[in-house]
Formats: sequence, C-alpha cells, structure tokens
Amino acid sequence: MQDYPAETIQGIIRLLNENKIQTEAIYEPIGCTFHPSPQDIVSMIRDRDAFFANECGISKSEYQDWKKCVAGGFQCTAHNKQGEQCRKRISGYRDLSPQQFVERKKNGTLKCAIHLK
Repeated sequence: MQDYPAETIQGIIRLLNENKIQTEAIYEPIGCTFHPSPQDIVSMIRDRDAFFANECGISKSEYQDWKKCVAGGFQCTAHNKQGEQCRKRISGYRDLSPQQFVERKKNGTLKCAIHLK
C-alpha cells in the first residue's frame, strides 16, 4: 500500500467518506478506536509510531518506550544500597497514558509501589 501516491489514498478515503463509509483505526496498544482523516491515514501508513507520537505531543522514541512499557512493564528505576537497580515493574504501568509515562520518566518517578513511597 505504501507504493500508492498519497493523493490516491486520500482520494479513496474521501470517496468512502462521501458515501457514508467510515474509516476506523485502532489507537495501539490500548485498543481504542477513532476515525482518521484521509491525511491521517497517509501519515499512519508512512510511519504509524510517528503519527501517534505526534498526536500525543511526544517524540517517536518516547512513544515507542511507552508502548514497550504498556506491553510488558518497565523496570523500576530505583537502586538499592548496593547500587543495584530494583527488579520490580513500575507501579500502574498498564494505566499510564503516553504523556504520563513521559512525565514520570522525566520526574524520575517510574518506580515500583515500594519505591514510590
């Protein structure tokens, strides 16, 4: 599908929309759906992660880190007295929005329940 010019893709989407056929996309990885514009669809085809990162107001690498976190957790950033990193997952990782993940990462609060206290 990436071989088609953007104008062709946008034209097809507009034709569908004009005939009351809605396009729907899944906002990964949390599974909510939305109705993208023809230009959004072209952007998603070109680089899905960049599209969603832009929608969230964060960088592509931050978005990809958030996706990994939601998919499998993120290791607590706290260290013990011996200097070893805690091996537990951060608290509430499945409920974090992309923006919350980035904010907690910047604030140094990506920690397990024990180290958040």
